[in-house]
Amino acid sequence: MKTALFTAVLAFAVSSFAHEHEADSSILAKSRIGTAAAASLEMFETTSNGTLWSLTAAVDEDEVLGKILYVNPQSSVHVAEFDCHFHSHGGREEAHCHDGAETPVSLQPPASLAFDTVDAYTDSLINALDVFERKVSASQNITAMKMWQHDDEINVSLKYQAAQGPAEAYFMCHLHNGVHIDCHRTRSAGANEPSF
Repeated sequence: MKTALFTAVLAFAVSSFAHEHEADSSILAKSRIGTAAAASLEMFETTSNGTLWSLTAAVDEDEVLGKILYVNPQSSVHVAEFDCHFHSHGGREEAHCHDGAETPVSLQPPASLAFDTVDAYTDSLINALDVFERKVSASQNITAMKMWQHDDEINVSLKYQAAQGPAEAYFMCHLHNGVHIDCHRTRSAGANEPSF
Protein backbone atom coordinates (compact mmCIF):
# COMPACT_ATOMS: atom_id res chain seq x y z
CA MET A 1 0.00 0.00 0.00
CA LYS A 2 2.81 2.40 0.92
CA THR A 3 4.53 1.63 -2.41
CA ALA A 4 1.36 2.37 -4.38
CA LEU A 5 0.84 5.66 -2.50
CA PHE A 6 4.48 6.66 -3.02
CA THR A 7 4.24 5.82 -6.74
CA ALA A 8 1.05 7.89 -7.11
CA VAL A 9 2.60 10.89 -5.30
CA LEU A 10 5.78 10.62 -7.36
CA ALA A 11 3.84 10.41 -10.64
CA PHE A 12 1.74 13.47 -9.68
CA ALA A 13 4.87 15.44 -8.72
CA VAL A 14 6.61 14.58 -12.01
CA SER A 15 3.55 15.46 -14.11
CA SER A 16 3.06 18.72 -12.20
CA PHE A 17 6.69 19.68 -12.79
CA ALA A 18 6.41 18.88 -16.49
CA HIS A 19 3.56 21.36 -16.87
CA GLU A 20 5.07 24.00 -14.57
CA HIS A 21 8.31 24.24 -16.55
CA GLU A 22 8.41 27.58 -18.34
CA ALA A 23 10.28 27.64 -21.64
CA ASP A 24 12.41 30.69 -22.39
CA SER A 25 12.19 32.34 -25.83
CA SER A 26 15.98 32.82 -25.87
CA ILE A 27 16.18 29.16 -26.93
CA LEU A 28 15.27 30.30 -30.46
CA ALA A 29 18.71 31.93 -30.76
CA LYS A 30 20.54 28.65 -30.03
CA SER A 31 20.06 27.33 -33.56
CA ARG A 32 19.89 28.79 -37.04
CA ILE A 33 16.60 26.95 -37.58
CA GLY A 34 15.05 28.56 -34.47
CA THR A 35 16.37 32.01 -35.32
CA ALA A 36 15.24 31.84 -38.96
CA ALA A 37 11.84 30.32 -38.15
CA ALA A 38 11.10 33.08 -35.61
CA ALA A 39 12.17 35.79 -38.09
CA SER A 40 10.13 34.27 -40.94
CA LEU A 41 7.05 33.93 -38.72
CA GLU A 42 7.37 37.59 -37.73
CA MET A 43 7.77 38.55 -41.40
CA PHE A 44 4.69 36.48 -42.33
CA GLU A 45 2.65 38.12 -39.58
CA THR A 46 3.44 41.64 -40.81
CA THR A 47 3.11 41.03 -44.56
CA SER A 48 0.58 38.24 -45.09
CA ASN A 49 -3.13 38.17 -45.62
CA GLY A 50 -3.94 34.67 -44.47
CA THR A 51 -3.92 32.02 -41.75
CA LEU A 52 -0.80 29.95 -41.22
CA TRP A 53 -1.21 26.22 -41.81
CA SER A 54 2.37 24.91 -42.02
CA LEU A 55 5.99 26.05 -41.91
CA THR A 56 9.14 24.29 -43.15
CA ALA A 57 12.75 25.37 -42.82
CA ALA A 58 16.06 23.69 -43.64
CA VAL A 59 19.70 24.65 -43.35
CA ASP A 60 21.31 25.10 -46.77
CA GLU A 61 25.03 25.86 -46.31
CA ASP A 62 25.09 29.36 -44.74
CA GLU A 63 21.37 30.05 -45.16
CA VAL A 64 18.03 28.70 -44.02
CA LEU A 65 15.47 28.17 -46.76
CA GLY A 66 11.82 27.69 -46.01
CA LYS A 67 8.20 27.77 -47.01
CA ILE A 68 5.03 28.92 -45.31
CA LEU A 69 1.76 27.27 -46.29
CA TYR A 70 -1.27 29.43 -45.56
CA VAL A 71 -4.96 29.80 -46.34
CA ASN A 72 -6.08 33.20 -47.60
CA PRO A 73 -9.48 34.81 -46.78
CA GLN A 74 -10.96 33.33 -49.99
CA SER A 75 -10.05 29.82 -48.69
CA SER A 76 -7.39 29.17 -51.31
CA VAL A 77 -4.06 27.71 -50.25
CA HIS A 78 -0.77 29.47 -51.03
CA VAL A 79 2.93 28.87 -50.41
CA ALA A 80 5.25 31.75 -49.55
CA GLU A 81 8.96 31.01 -49.83
CA PHE A 82 11.65 32.70 -47.77
CA ASP A 83 15.39 32.61 -47.37
CA CYS A 84 17.35 33.80 -44.37
CA HIS A 85 21.00 34.69 -44.02
CA PHE A 86 22.79 35.55 -40.80
CA HIS A 87 24.75 38.47 -39.37
CA SER A 88 26.36 38.88 -35.99
CA HIS A 89 24.98 41.78 -33.94
CA GLY A 90 26.17 42.46 -30.41
CA GLY A 91 27.70 39.01 -30.03
CA ARG A 92 24.65 37.08 -31.21
CA GLU A 93 23.57 35.82 -34.60
CA GLU A 94 20.47 37.39 -36.15
CA ALA A 95 18.50 36.15 -39.15
CA HIS A 96 17.68 38.50 -41.99
CA CYS A 97 14.89 36.95 -44.04
CA HIS A 98 13.65 37.84 -47.50
CA ASP A 99 10.35 37.03 -49.18
CA GLY A 100 10.58 34.75 -52.17
CA ALA A 101 8.02 33.48 -54.60
CA GLU A 102 4.40 33.26 -53.49
CA THR A 103 2.25 30.80 -55.41
CA PRO A 104 -1.15 29.15 -55.11
CA VAL A 105 -1.11 25.38 -54.61
CA SER A 106 -3.76 22.79 -55.31
CA LEU A 107 -4.34 21.58 -51.78
CA GLN A 108 -7.72 21.40 -50.12
CA PRO A 109 -7.64 23.65 -47.03
CA PRO A 110 -8.43 22.03 -43.70
CA ALA A 111 -12.00 22.39 -42.42
CA SER A 112 -10.73 24.72 -39.73
CA LEU A 113 -7.49 26.09 -38.39
CA ALA A 114 -7.72 26.34 -34.60
CA PHE A 115 -4.67 28.60 -34.28
CA ASP A 116 -5.16 31.79 -36.23
CA THR A 117 -2.14 33.69 -34.93
CA VAL A 118 1.57 33.34 -35.51
CA ASP A 119 2.10 33.46 -31.73
CA ALA A 120 0.81 29.89 -31.33
CA TYR A 121 3.46 28.68 -33.80
CA THR A 122 6.21 30.69 -32.12
CA ASP A 123 5.19 29.40 -28.68
CA SER A 124 5.01 25.83 -30.00
CA LEU A 125 8.48 26.12 -31.51
CA ILE A 126 9.89 27.56 -28.27
CA ASN A 127 8.37 24.74 -26.23
CA ALA A 128 9.35 22.00 -28.68
CA LEU A 129 12.95 23.31 -28.76
CA ASP A 130 12.97 23.40 -24.96
CA VAL A 131 11.92 19.75 -24.72
CA PHE A 132 14.34 18.86 -27.54
CA GLU A 133 17.27 20.47 -25.67
CA ARG A 134 16.36 18.85 -22.34
CA LYS A 135 15.62 15.36 -23.66
CA VAL A 136 17.09 14.81 -27.13
CA SER A 137 20.08 16.89 -28.26
CA ALA A 138 21.53 20.39 -28.54
CA SER A 139 19.51 22.79 -30.73
CA GLN A 140 22.62 23.51 -32.83
CA ASN A 141 22.29 19.98 -34.24
CA ILE A 142 18.92 20.72 -35.89
CA THR A 143 19.12 20.69 -39.69
CA ALA A 144 15.44 21.05 -40.64
CA MET A 145 11.99 21.49 -39.16
CA LYS A 146 8.33 21.32 -40.08
CA MET A 147 5.27 22.52 -38.19
CA TRP A 148 1.58 22.15 -39.08
CA GLN A 149 -1.86 22.41 -37.56
CA HIS A 150 -4.25 19.52 -37.20
CA ASP A 151 -7.46 19.95 -35.19
CA ASP A 152 -6.42 21.61 -31.92
CA GLU A 153 -2.75 20.59 -32.13
CA ILE A 154 0.40 21.94 -33.71
CA ASN A 155 2.76 19.16 -34.76
CA VAL A 156 6.50 19.79 -34.83
CA SER A 157 9.09 17.62 -36.57
CA LEU A 158 12.78 18.39 -35.97
CA LYS A 159 15.47 16.73 -38.07
CA TYR A 160 18.91 16.72 -36.51
CA GLN A 161 22.37 15.26 -36.73
CA ALA A 162 22.82 12.64 -33.99
CA ALA A 163 26.07 10.87 -33.16
CA GLN A 164 24.90 7.81 -35.12
CA GLY A 165 23.65 9.84 -38.13
CA PRO A 166 20.56 11.78 -39.21
CA ALA A 167 17.56 11.46 -36.87
CA GLU A 168 14.14 13.00 -36.33
CA ALA A 169 12.19 13.97 -33.20
CA TYR A 170 8.43 14.63 -33.10
CA PHE A 171 6.36 16.82 -30.82
CA MET A 172 2.65 17.45 -30.35
CA CYS A 173 1.77 20.88 -28.99
CA HIS A 174 -1.59 21.99 -27.64
CA LEU A 175 -3.14 24.73 -25.56
CA HIS A 176 -2.82 23.62 -21.93
CA ASN A 177 -5.62 24.73 -19.60
CA GLY A 178 -6.54 27.39 -22.15
CA VAL A 179 -3.54 29.42 -21.01
CA HIS A 180 -0.26 28.38 -22.64
CA ILE A 181 1.15 26.06 -25.27
CA ASP A 182 2.56 22.79 -23.97
CA CYS A 183 4.54 20.30 -26.11
CA HIS A 184 5.11 16.59 -25.63
CA ARG A 185 7.37 14.15 -27.48
CA THR A 186 5.56 11.66 -29.67
CA ARG A 187 6.59 8.54 -31.59
CA SER A 188 5.27 9.74 -34.95
CA ALA A 189 4.96 12.96 -36.91
CA GLY A 190 1.24 13.47 -36.31
CA ALA A 191 -1.88 13.42 -38.46
CA ASN A 192 -2.58 15.21 -41.73
CA GLU A 193 0.92 16.45 -42.48
CA PRO A 194 0.59 18.61 -45.61
CA SER A 195 3.04 18.02 -48.49
CA PHE A 196 4.07 21.11 -50.40
